[in-house]
Amino acid sequence: MTGIAAVFHRDGRPADPRSVERMLAAAPYRGAERHCHVDGAVAIGATARASMSCHNGVALVFDGRIDNRDELLDLLPPAMFGRALSTDADLALAAYVRWGDAGADKLLGDFAFVIWDAPQRRVVCARDIIGIKPLYYYCDGNLFVCASEPQQVLAAVPRTLDVNEAMVAEHLSLRVMHQTETLFTDLCHVPAANVLSVTSDALAMRRYYDPPTRTEIRYRTDAEYAEHFRALLIDAIRCRLDGDRPFAAYLSGGLDSSTLVGLIEQARRRGAMPDAQMETVTMVAPGRPSDETSYARDVVRLWDLRSHEIDTRADDAQVFVDHVAHYRDAPLGPNVIAADRLVERVRDTGCRVVLTGMGGDDWLCAAWIHIPELLARGRVREFFDVLRWENEQEFRTGWLKPVLVRGVWPLLPLAMQTLVNRARGRTASPVPDPLTPEFAAATRVGERTALPTGKACATRSRQELYNWLFDGRLTYVMDLEDRHHAGFGVEARHPFHDRRVIEFLMAIPEDQRWRSTETKFILRTAAAGVLPDSVRTRVTKGDYSHAFIQAFDAFGGEACFASLEAAKRGWVDHDAVRQRYLRMRAAYDRGDESYSLDTRCLWAVFGIELWLRYGRLTPGAPSSIFYETPKELQP
Repeated sequence: MTGIAAVFHRDGRPADPRSVERMLAAAPYRGAERHCHVDGAVAIGATARASMSCHNGVALVFDGRIDNRDELLDLLPPAMFGRALSTDADLALAAYVRWGDAGADKLLGDFAFVIWDAPQRRVVCARDIIGIKPLYYYCDGNLFVCASEPQQVLAAVPRTLDVNEAMVAEHLSLRVMHQTETLFTDLCHVPAANVLSVTSDALAMRRYYDPPTRTEIRYRTDAEYAEHFRALLIDAIRCRLDGDRPFAAYLSGGLDSSTLVGLIEQARRRGAMPDAQMETVTMVAPGRPSDETSYARDVVRLWDLRSHEIDTRADDAQVFVDHVAHYRDAPLGPNVIAADRLVERVRDTGCRVVLTGMGGDDWLCAAWIHIPELLARGRVREFFDVLRWENEQEFRTGWLKPVLVRGVWPLLPLAMQTLVNRARGRTASPVPDPLTPEFAAATRVGERTALPTGKACATRSRQELYNWLFDGRLTYVMDLEDRHHAGFGVEARHPFHDRRVIEFLMAIPEDQRWRSTETKFILRTAAAGVLPDSVRTRVTKGDYSHAFIQAFDAFGGEACFASLEAAKRGWVDHDAVRQRYLRMRAAYDRGDESYSLDTRCLWAVFGIELWLRYGRLTPGAPSSIFYETPKELQP
């Protein structure tokens, strides 16, 4: 984990290295060192010497990890720089020098980098295909600034940025679709799988990666699929370990994280994994229906693992305020903040890397379109089995509605759906809850959150996976995940988000993801022998929605919605939001689990409220509990 930053005066003014050093100092947990390369109008820097590389007027700063070192060394000319390519930064620079912008596609791993190409007088930025490593930027006619985190960029921007109401609408409606925009106008993300090129008079973005959507992997038996998947997953894990250094792994007791832990321990005992000490960390919720501790303990007993059980809470209001003021962004969700003590324990055990099960739900859960596709392919009996399993409550009152809504309706052409909606008096784009109709119309949020895919896939299910790969929500979640861990000096790594794993899972038949009423079928098959049956056959999931209640209570409960700036601006209906809170709270108090359906929507409203109060500060280095700008770097 490294902090990187760059300043490019597009008008030719000399760059002050102190501006880059100030940006690096704004995220001290990414590294205490500050190394800077200056060339006229450009200054780039990193918090580690090994994260910088220079050759013949081309300089690079790098954050991340490259997993295909041997493959790259075979493709690159021997002694390309007249020296060994000893670091990942060297490899990334060599790939750029050899292949130009296409070099990003040659890199396998999680990365973000910034290059100053002096011969071509341009800055080049790129991120990995998922956006595991963050990179933000600001650009106007005279200045380009980029860095790992938003507050770093804003520390170098000489003006107060306006509110981006269109992105506010996406946040409030829980549809953060755009990969580039943020809550501030002109503060942007470098999108995942993209290369950004900036010169004195132009800015150009190009997507360098598109997954193969017509490739199909076909085996004769389920065991062959599972074996291929296991091999890929073990290699993805191995790439994310730092040799024999100790590491941690989250063990929720769910299928994804438990499988990773089981595979690691089995491979280690067989000599197929570095003999590194693994610390498992589990979030517990004693007395709550969502508590998964018993499942995690079954895995720990099976493999005799070192384990840490942490009872977590999200009841400190100041934590949320401090995060908003520091990062200048909407707060993390209470279900994430509740895990702070888990990350602290990872750090306190001496581990700097933690493996997560993130990505399992993204690539292994069958898309909902799988259900109508069963009907379209004539697999009627399986269609009814799955539909009854998914909609047991509705089936008790009749089967016709679920069949029409989940089976027939999705198969109708869009033009026919539009005609039916018009005949029933429904608009094509209903107002997303909790926006006011006026705000939804002004921001055109319905159009913004219905983005075209740009590429047709062989099946609708594969189309869903392809769309998700380039969905802004995935990039945004990964940004927050990196940010959450980096603040504790810990790097989260995600084997299920490995490029090879994703491409494999996009190419397998859909019934390997969802077989009748069994979800994640291929993972359950691959986990045979590494998981206790209680976990391998589990169909429930943990739910930590109670953390939202704790957070609301920390801010005074109903007082959270007593006066809303968002309502004064016409973004939301104050009375409707308040009534929704009261309904949620009443459901929670009487033990009705349906309260969880309202928690995230209400937190989106309150999160924007916190951002309006504490996140929109004046230009320059923001005040923060995390750091104080050194006197020698102050403007």
